[in-house]
Amino acid sequence: MSRWSSIASRAAGKWQLPALGLSLVALPLSVALLRPNPLTMPLDKAEQTLETLNETGAYDYARQLGSAILERKDCTGPVAAPFHLHLARAHYGAAVAEGRRTANASKTVVHHFRQAAANGAMPTADDLVSLGHALDWGGQYNLALESYEQALQNGYRHAGELRKRIIVLQRDELGATPETLDALVDELMSMTGPARPESDSSVSIDNSELFMWAVEEKLFLLDDLGRLHEADELLTEFSRQIDDSSGEAGFKGANAPAAFHFDYLRAWVLYHTGAYTEAEAALRVLRNRLEPEDPLSAKAGWLLGRVVLFDDGPQRPMEAISFFRNVLAHHATGLYAVACRLGAAEALAYMRQDREAIDQYRAAIAELPALERGRVINRGAVRASLMIQAERHRQGGHLAAALGYAELAAGLVDSSRTEQAVAHFQQLAMVQSQYAQELRRQAADSHLPHDPAAYPDSPTKFERIQAEVTPDWREMFVAAARTYKRLAELDVHNERRSTEAAWLSAEMIGRAGRRQKAIELYEQFVRERPQNALVPRALLRIGQLHQSAGRFAEAVQSYQACYRQFPKTLDGIRTLVPMAHAYVAMGPENLELAEKTLRIVLEESDVFTPEAPEFGDALFLQGDVLARRGEFERAIAVLHEAIDRYPSDSRVWRARYLVADCYRQSALALTREASEARFEGEIDQIRTESQARFASARSLYRELIDEYDARGVSRLSELERTYLRHSHLYEADCLFESQEYREAARLYEDAAGMFKDIPASLSAYVQMIHCHVFLGEPRQARTALARARVVLDRMDPEAFTASVSPESKSDWAQYFNWLADAELF
Repeated sequence: MSRWSSIASRAAGKWQLPALGLSLVALPLSVALLRPNPLTMPLDKAEQTLETLNETGAYDYARQLGSAILERKDCTGPVAAPFHLHLARAHYGAAVAEGRRTANASKTVVHHFRQAAANGAMPTADDLVSLGHALDWGGQYNLALESYEQALQNGYRHAGELRKRIIVLQRDELGATPETLDALVDELMSMTGPARPESDSSVSIDNSELFMWAVEEKLFLLDDLGRLHEADELLTEFSRQIDDSSGEAGFKGANAPAAFHFDYLRAWVLYHTGAYTEAEAALRVLRNRLEPEDPLSAKAGWLLGRVVLFDDGPQRPMEAISFFRNVLAHHATGLYAVACRLGAAEALAYMRQDREAIDQYRAAIAELPALERGRVINRGAVRASLMIQAERHRQGGHLAAALGYAELAAGLVDSSRTEQAVAHFQQLAMVQSQYAQELRRQAADSHLPHDPAAYPDSPTKFERIQAEVTPDWREMFVAAARTYKRLAELDVHNERRSTEAAWLSAEMIGRAGRRQKAIELYEQFVRERPQNALVPRALLRIGQLHQSAGRFAEAVQSYQACYRQFPKTLDGIRTLVPMAHAYVAMGPENLELAEKTLRIVLEESDVFTPEAPEFGDALFLQGDVLARRGEFERAIAVLHEAIDRYPSDSRVWRARYLVADCYRQSALALTREASEARFEGEIDQIRTESQARFASARSLYRELIDEYDARGVSRLSELERTYLRHSHLYEADCLFESQEYREAARLYEDAAGMFKDIPASLSAYVQMIHCHVFLGEPRQARTALARARVVLDRMDPEAFTASVSPESKSDWAQYFNWLADAELF
């Protein structure tokens, strides 16, 4: 392509060329129509025919004929060598013509070249270059390099172009050091520059593009080597050499004079040395001297856009976009068109026009396969740009946009390069997990926790809450889990990072609510890494997942296994409180086991002090367990200790409610005990104590009511509203049990108003009726009954389904009818 302009000028006006073109087009058709049977064709004629077909580009016919010839019994060993060679050329030509530079095409071409060589056919220098290209397609870069070097030794006629390809291969695929590349570039410049020996015919006459490419590559290398200060002297020397040579007529760029190219390179140096103002001024002058269609104008416009976008002053993304779009208006394709699309994408991203930015990134990525490898724009540059945008947006809290950039970069990752892939997938997983957490936060009701551990005794409640929120965050956690799993499999040679990724994969799946899959991943972790320090935590997680699913027996089994195997580790001891929760959820028959488990934390553990969160968890839960077991005195003492130790803990409200309830329940127990006592003195003592406890309970209920009212009912959680309603009802019960019927009736009235839409209000009306009966007020009792029947009639039957009481609406109606007919008052 670099010599096409000179060929075109020489061919102008020659009538023989169109005729030649027509004949070349007609030749494959004539061959196809007249070709003899390959089974009977003489081998020498078959070889000549294959050579003709390849020369005319009839690669399909050549492949068909060559394959058929190789199947003949008389075509083996050295006889088959030239046919393998022609077939390799045919497959290579077809792959290039059709744009199929793939690993499969590589395998076929390389196979036939190697068979040809193995049987004695000597490849030409052109064959060696084709073999190198095929090896390059298949990722066999060292072998490709050997083939290129051998082609040079065999006198390949386009040595300059091939040396450029060797430099690119060494740089981009083989990781050559800057020092090695510097020597190779110096060699290419000496071959192609104006000062090369006149006798050197190893490069084409029109070699200015190769020379300018080498000079530009030299600047990049000087930058890599920290020697960019040498650039001015180098560019000045090259300019002098061009001026002293045959002049611009003999040494020119594609369009612009060589001097303009050096002006561009000086501006490039200014930009890379931080002289942004000078670089911008130089580029503006240069662009004014160039035609917009000139390829150098595209380079200058691209660099000017980058200077404007990335200088050390205020960023000017809109101005940068104008330069990039101007280039694209005159250069729709090619290296600098793609580079300008990337620049426009970066500018749009800085302006937070993320959708348009991602569209520009996609357009640039789509054009990458058609480009020659280069420093200005390549998969690595686009991937790095996307990763920078992903990280910038992640740190700015723009997680949806960050995810878009990170996911787009995924298609540019080379998984065979472990470190590169690991760096990308770590960033992608981090963005996915953070975005999942943000989605969950947005979807969640601000006052309802969304952690299963918050509802250890009621997993169904957690399920109900989860069902009320959008599922998007779950899928994002699953995506993060997949990325972490891929990381774990990719980074197997780094045990620490692989283990961390495997662990986080299980964590993300657990957060997505896929409990069974998370359990499987944690169990796999334990099996594959039995000595890892995270094993006790994995067992703890397994227990928590079983518990959140309502499988309390399985949870206890996992907690016990963890505690038995790792009793001295923090995670091993941390199983005790959730184990006690699981025992509580398993029913009253397991309350003793729950208490014993909690005593280990509170009395025997050397790890948990009162400052530890687990100690507080155990103390509050022990008070609850003792209250459930009816050990009210011990429960009151434990709950008071919890309230005193942790006054700002959110569980203090429930603890205070439980203390009041323990006083009430113990007073009721004493009342029952008094009814069974035989001695008058004993009865009086029990009754006195019972009344004192009712008074304490009533006082505590009143304190709670007043504090809840002061906070405002609308600001209370549903659980706090439940405590408030029951405090009203139980305060009235305490007054009733203390035979203060007048005050009790008033409080039952208040409670009925609070409970008006639920069956509990009917219990308040029943107690009001009892109060009026004991007060000798039958008319008021009948009025309360009538009001109760009206409330019952208006009440939704569904309210009784949701109630913990077993009575249905019809049961209540039957009871009230019986009261009305019994004429008891």
